[in-house]
Amino acid sequence: MDRSHNNRRGLFEDVDQVSPARATINYTSTAQPFNVAPGARITIGKSLGRDYLDRDRFFDFIYYGGMAYEDNAGRNAASDGVFVTPLAAVAPGFHGAPSFTTKFTSNFNSWEWNYRLRRRLGRDQLVMSPGGNWTRHAERGWLPSLILGTRLANVNEHFTLSSSREDATEAQFSGRYHIDAGNWLLGLNIGGELISQNEFNYWWLRCRAAPALTFASTAQQAAGIDTVLTPTTGRQTIAFSDAATRTGPGFIGDLTLMAGWHITPNFALQVGYDFLWVAGMATATRQFNLDNRDVNAIDVGGQTYYNGVSFGFYGSW
Repeated sequence: MDRSHNNRRGLFEDVDQVSPARATINYTSTAQPFNVAPGARITIGKSLGRDYLDRDRFFDFIYYGGMAYEDNAGRNAASDGVFVTPLAAVAPGFHGAPSFTTKFTSNFNSWEWNYRLRRRLGRDQLVMSPGGNWTRHAERGWLPSLILGTRLANVNEHFTLSSSREDATEAQFSGRYHIDAGNWLLGLNIGGELISQNEFNYWWLRCRAAPALTFASTAQQAAGIDTVLTPTTGRQTIAFSDAATRTGPGFIGDLTLMAGWHITPNFALQVGYDFLWVAGMATATRQFNLDNRDVNAIDVGGQTYYNGVSFGFYGSW
């Protein structure tokens, strides 16, 4: 699956110290696109039999996730230029650095427990061949179903901004700013399926929505030192550690388009395309607080989109 870019936020500007008239170049937290990441969706279900209206009932457990994304980027200031960061007016070890690197990681996992109610196909048809043999054929039909359950999802993100100078050691000039963001989303899973069932193949549309509560937490650490750019004022350092939590509204929604082919009466191969949306969470790149002025720095307004191709199989016994 592919993942949307992280939140766009100004990180640093390339300023020419010799020719101030040169246009300033802005760099943001939106780096190169993420690589696609493999994931998995595993469903284990138990048939509960028919109800009084002759509908099939199921109880399903679904694991959906395993996607882990990572993006690394780096920038060097142009000749006669240095980087200044708007994250803090003065941040020793960051402000005035000629080289920056960024690292961003993110993952997604979810677990579902669902009750599913599905309409049954009509009666099979018995057809006599010209040779006098009787064969049984399934009748084509539409199978709508209702899904109701609970869903738990976890999204963790980590962002690191580092600075350095070629003409100085780490003890003379360096900076490292790290952000951790963790989210647990718990909600009511509501959805439905629509299956067009033929004798040997089918296509499938499934949509689920889970209004949820988000339990978000963040932690930040910054450490920087500068003895190169401030020789007249002496050694300058910056160091702090901060953490915050917040509970707020969230949302998880997914849409699956799928087609399958029965190679045996109880076994089918499937191919599909999946869309996933997670909203109302603390993403790492919405938490910038390098000046440490916000005592409870946490923003739970982040969202991410995922989409990708899926291949799999379905079996029943």
